[in-house]
Amino acid sequence: MNILVGTPNESFDIEELKQNFAKNNNFNSKIYFENDDLSQSDLDSINVLVGYNQELLDKMLNSNQSQLKWIQALSAGVDYFPLEKLNEKHVKLTTVSGIHAEPIAETVIGMVLGSYRFIDESARAQGWIKPVNQLKMIKNKKAVVYGTGSIGGRIGELLQAFKANTIGVNHSGHAANGFDQTFSMDGDEADIYDADLVINTLPLTPETKDFYNREFF
Repeated sequence: MNILVGTPNESFDIEELKQNFAKNNNFNSKIYFENDDLSQSDLDSINVLVGYNQELLDKMLNSNQSQLKWIQALSAGVDYFPLEKLNEKHVKLTTVSGIHAEPIAETVIGMVLGSYRFIDESARAQGWIKPVNQLKMIKNKKAVVYGTGSIGGRIGELLQAFKANTIGVNHSGHAANGFDQTFSMDGDEADIYDADLVINTLPLTPETKDFYNREFF
């Protein structure tokens, strides 16, 4: 099996990975990396792509000799992949859904605090400045999170730690960890529309594309 690691991360420790693979006597696959000098013949021999490199992926998918069978994305969302082409070529695509919940949730909380506590404006001014409006607290605010999966659920848990009232919105309205209440996306609940915070964690799919339109707002 030939594996291509396609990632734009410049800090990617390629040599360490090669050494780790070499220590595993049961691992007989050949590993290529996106910064290797790869010929079309090399690309045609790849069975598994880990990560994403548009240029190299296009070369593989546009070749009739390609042996690509599986792509392991390093993200939860895969809307940036050529899904129709992958389906046409019978290439399997898997994600790492779940592993990004903690960092994304902490980023969301950081952004809320940045706005509520006037940190954003002070950072732009490169010094603490007097807020134009009264500072807000997350405590007792109503936060509506669209999407109650691993990312949305973790955001809900952190908001609950700040004593916010958390409402989750998902397809069926089923209960979910991190939320005091949950509602269906098809519903028209007043509790959703008077939210202090609206947070989106929905995946981009044909069903959710343009969900946030003029009518919604």
